[in-house]
Amino acid sequence: MPNWAFGLFVIVGLFAVALLRENWRVNDLNGVAEQRGFVLHSPFIPGDRPPMVLLAERLGSQPNPSWGAGLTGAVDGTEIAIGEHEVLGRIGTPAVWYVILAWRAGAAQPNTASPLPPGTQSLHEGEWAAWRLPGNLTKAHVDTLLAHLPEARARF
Repeated sequence: MPNWAFGLFVIVGLFAVALLRENWRVNDLNGVAEQRGFVLHSPFIPGDRPPMVLLAERLGSQPNPSWGAGLTGAVDGTEIAIGEHEVLGRIGTPAVWYVILAWRAGAAQPNTASPLPPGTQSLHEGEWAAWRLPGNLTKAHVDTLLAHLPEARARF
């Protein structure tokens, strides 16, 4: 077999594996959306309720970040949105993906006594609050975000 054919076979195989993994991830997210009564958006186009673009920028993203998948819905009567966005690295460094959870928090002052998981960033902006963690939107991240949502809501 010529070298170019082997190289082409390897590239096509890697591409097929990547597509298969992404398909599994989206299927898992569909299951989470159905189970929790959320709506899955792929691609996620953030709107003004909550203002996901503003919140992501305030947490350190560049203007107009790239968005991947997202979930919208309500938890205990509180409107929430969960979305993944990309933060471009500086020249020579790779981009980093984050998962952000936003909810209506009201005008209360932040209470920083309630801890959030390590590696997260949080923000209170107007009537909205958000926190994010590094990584892509997966079932595990959705479960983590929703498990810590009561702590996050107590914080804001």
